[in-house]
Amino acid sequence: MKNILKNTSWLLLEKAVTMVLNLFLAVILARQLGVEDFGTLNFILAIIAILTPISTVGINAILSRDFLASPEKEPVIFSSGTTLRFAGTVFFSILIVAFCYFKLTLSNALFEIFVLLVLLNVTNFFQGLEFWFQAKLKMKPLVVSRLIVFVAFSALKIFTSLEENPLHLLLLIYGIEACFRGVTYYVVYLTNKGKLSLYFFEKSYAQALIKNSFWLFLSGIAAVIYLKIDQVMLSELAGHEENGIYSVAVRLSEVWYFFSIALVSSVFPSLIRARKNSYSEYYNKLQYCNDALCWSAVIIAVLVSLVAPYFISFIFGEEYAGSSLILSIHIWGAVFVFMRSLVSKWILAENLLKVSLYSQGIGAISNILFNYYLIPNYGGVGAAVATVGSYIFSGWLIFYFSANTRPVAFMIHKSLMLPFYGADRYLPILRKISWKKY
Repeated sequence: MKNILKNTSWLLLEKAVTMVLNLFLAVILARQLGVEDFGTLNFILAIIAILTPISTVGINAILSRDFLASPEKEPVIFSSGTTLRFAGTVFFSILIVAFCYFKLTLSNALFEIFVLLVLLNVTNFFQGLEFWFQAKLKMKPLVVSRLIVFVAFSALKIFTSLEENPLHLLLLIYGIEACFRGVTYYVVYLTNKGKLSLYFFEKSYAQALIKNSFWLFLSGIAAVIYLKIDQVMLSELAGHEENGIYSVAVRLSEVWYFFSIALVSSVFPSLIRARKNSYSEYYNKLQYCNDALCWSAVIIAVLVSLVAPYFISFIFGEEYAGSSLILSIHIWGAVFVFMRSLVSKWILAENLLKVSLYSQGIGAISNILFNYYLIPNYGGVGAAVATVGSYIFSGWLIFYFSANTRPVAFMIHKSLMLPFYGADRYLPILRKISWKKY
């Protein structure tokens, strides 16, 4: 248990550091690049973000599971898995480049940089080795090496942004960073006595991986489209300048998501223990945790909505003033993102993995449809409304349609209605508190 806590602590530390630095970097780049170039940068990075999880071909979780179940087959598992990830990365990189060439609006110079960026991202296939470190509970060396790469390249991006017309050079630096990060995985893996060679590749195991990963692959595609398609569609339907304004709001909204991850990670072990003891205790704890997530997000959303007009103009500059209304809308999606982080753990505990695919798929489809109808008329504001609407639909309403997931739909409903119906849950607890000592 001690090693698990240390492992989790390193991951949470990395999340916190990257969150703060990414926000600082976004402020610098937004001010230095200007609205249109900042929008172009985020447009291209959103496409790369879509490519990265798709190229894993859905095998990451299976690799982690198989290593824990059969540690004696480590060389076969990771050599076969890494080879498949490499093949998937190359194949989907070609598809993405072809799609962008025929369907998206990029200048010749930007398209050439984009192709180079995709090629440099090919080394991301080494990121599958992270599951070896997780299974071994040895995340510290990997986290430290990733943070070194991240901090070094963040500093390089800041210095580069001070140059005249830095967009193309910045995109190149993002690509080189991805390449360095991939190589870092491999180097740290070897220094920790890992074994990776094509000699250990096993065709039958690779075929089993492909067969077993199909649903996870589809879920991964749905999830990343769900999260990133808004910026791609906004640039295409309303222009890069509108996406630049929208991207600032998204960065400031999504930075809060870390807190839900940290809270759920800390309470999940106690929820699992409660599930083993009593389902009544288990669902009571789930409800209390969901209440805390829901209303902490509501408080954050209210505060952010109030300070957004002053904060954005002061930090990012007057040219991004339009981001304040978008942020005031987008931040309310955090209420459902916070609760979804707990629901995802519940789905895992109840072994309802197909539910994740269905909900993510519905989220992706609804997000695309909402964006398609709202962006042409309302721009970034429409994209924010579309995002919040898809979060509500796929993170709550969809769960009413199945008997298996209806309990969690009612749980979310109770959390949202806490001011009206919460007395029944919390008054008995408050009555037990002795005030004599005060």
